[in-house]
Amino acid sequence: MVNNSATQKYPANIFISQIIKDIPLMLIISALSTFLLQSIFENPFTKSISVFVYNIFVHFVILFLCRNVFRSLKWGIRTFSFGIWLFATINFLVLEFRSTPFLPWDIYSWQTAANVVANYSFPFSIRYFLSSLGFLLIFLYPNIRDKIQNRKTNAKSSGTNQVKKPRRIKKKTKIFKKQTLAQYLSLLLLSVILLSGMIFLTKSDFLKKHLSLNTTLFNSKAMARDNGYLTNFIFCTRYLSVEKPDGYKPQKAKEIIEEINPQFPKTRSNISDSQVSNIGPDKVSDTIVNRKTKFGLKPDIVVVMSEAFCDLKQLADFETNIDYLPFYRNFNENTKKGTVYSSVIGGNTASSEFEFLTGMTMGFLPSGSIAYMQFIQEPMTSIVSLLKDQGYYTTAMHPYYKSGWNRPQVYNYFGFDQVKFDQDFVNQAKVRKYISDKALFDEILMELDEGEGVDRPQFIFAVSMQNHGGYTDIYDNFTPDVKVTSTDSQVLDQYLSLIKETDQRLQEFIQTLNQRQRPTILLFFGDHQPNDYTVSALKTDISSEEWQEKRRKANYLLWANYPLTDLEEQDYSNNYLGNLLLQEARIPYDRWYDFLTTVQHEYPIINDAFYYDQTGQATSIEDQNFPDKLNDYAILQYEYLFGKNFEKIR
Repeated sequence: MVNNSATQKYPANIFISQIIKDIPLMLIISALSTFLLQSIFENPFTKSISVFVYNIFVHFVILFLCRNVFRSLKWGIRTFSFGIWLFATINFLVLEFRSTPFLPWDIYSWQTAANVVANYSFPFSIRYFLSSLGFLLIFLYPNIRDKIQNRKTNAKSSGTNQVKKPRRIKKKTKIFKKQTLAQYLSLLLLSVILLSGMIFLTKSDFLKKHLSLNTTLFNSKAMARDNGYLTNFIFCTRYLSVEKPDGYKPQKAKEIIEEINPQFPKTRSNISDSQVSNIGPDKVSDTIVNRKTKFGLKPDIVVVMSEAFCDLKQLADFETNIDYLPFYRNFNENTKKGTVYSSVIGGNTASSEFEFLTGMTMGFLPSGSIAYMQFIQEPMTSIVSLLKDQGYYTTAMHPYYKSGWNRPQVYNYFGFDQVKFDQDFVNQAKVRKYISDKALFDEILMELDEGEGVDRPQFIFAVSMQNHGGYTDIYDNFTPDVKVTSTDSQVLDQYLSLIKETDQRLQEFIQTLNQRQRPTILLFFGDHQPNDYTVSALKTDISSEEWQEKRRKANYLLWANYPLTDLEEQDYSNNYLGNLLLQEARIPYDRWYDFLTTVQHEYPIINDAFYYDQTGQATSIEDQNFPDKLNDYAILQYEYLFGKNFEKIR
């Protein structure tokens, strides 16, 4: 008779029976990890029960996969707890430094994050500390449990004076190895199917409707808070691809663009003496009027996108010991300035670049996505290529690492003739850890001087770095001199002091440009406001929606050493600044910029959160039922980024 005791002790379905035994513990750990992840950022009990339970399910599915991959609950728990803690830490840091949660498309920006993370101090948070301690206990739990069980076994053995039987390690291992590969692969396949089903369900409209998930991407912080951070991350993967606008067809895009009748700006030779005099003697110096004789020359064009440059009094009222923007506020000579609406807050500078250089808007792309990293995969036309067609030599410069935001590749796709990063700068003087605005302005002036005697105009696009966050460290080469007197915030003091430094250097830069004999125009604008931590000391009693609107306000200034035609203060969004620049440089539009002019007339502001009509009425961008003109804009932008015929129709 065959001895089948081994078979009885280790049945063929040992994996299944062990998993069933492990499920209660995995559910408890999933609930704890959900609680700890949410606890880092807010009170988990403020969430709806159904959403909280679904987050537990999401955690459970991931733990289930980890357990089956390693065929061990111990290593499954260790891998799972470390992975969720790492995800929580990344979310914590991104929220602290950029005021938005970690989203799927941020993975594309890992090099940029690596470049700047060393410049921030790790923020202390009691919530983060306690939650991390909780994850550590989960990680160590299998070891603690084994030690407790061993002590109980030893105590029982010594209490009964029985000789402890040697563990049948060899026999168990031998039998364990005899489990068929099919059993292991079946469980692994089950885990993958469960994971795939969970991802599909999480991204579905069905779940969005039945759990009433928050879909306000423009306020991604609240979205992650309400949906749960892990569930929200998976849900947002649905936005990695861009949906086609209503009525999109390549032929429709062609029809829209062909309906545009070009309305080119007046050429420089058509500027009359009366137009110059109409600007007013109090706003135009004799030097500027005399330079009218050189209107036959195309102007050198300089664009400076200034890191975090804005007047925070647009956000809230506060008092300082000295004015931090004396030049910007008081300089009005031949100058147009106002508010520029950004699509980002506290970071993602590349999105502001993208909007200005292309005339496109983040309002038609997933909020928080990075076009430089995700959507620009081949050469494309932009304001750079338009100016090159007009005979311009084009230069892009950024005084920091070239690995950030995929800039070298994107700048090449845009067609820049020359690109300069930090190692290419002659003057590398720094304020704090970053190359200063003065050094950046000096580099621009050097490029302009080298082309002074060449009969070819220059276009220089520069992105500054001096005022980049964070603002917590103390530096030997920079002493803040602005003090907020209405509240106590050293972070805010340092930020405003940096803005004051930029303001002073901007004044010197314009004074130098004004001495040039060649016509020169300067567009200077901020890319976004600083992060939430920097402005947290500012007190305001406005609604969340109004706060989100105000947080997207930066500032711009347009100046030239020849008469500008429109000095009326006016608000813009980043995507329309190119139109303003081309108009005042008297550069003929192509059909795309003609089209943008017609859109701007009806909807003068559009960003990732809102669009505004002529009356100033704001409508959430989440309402995808766009008016006809905006839907045409969305169709053309989609064709521009993802179609195959845009170059022909443009």
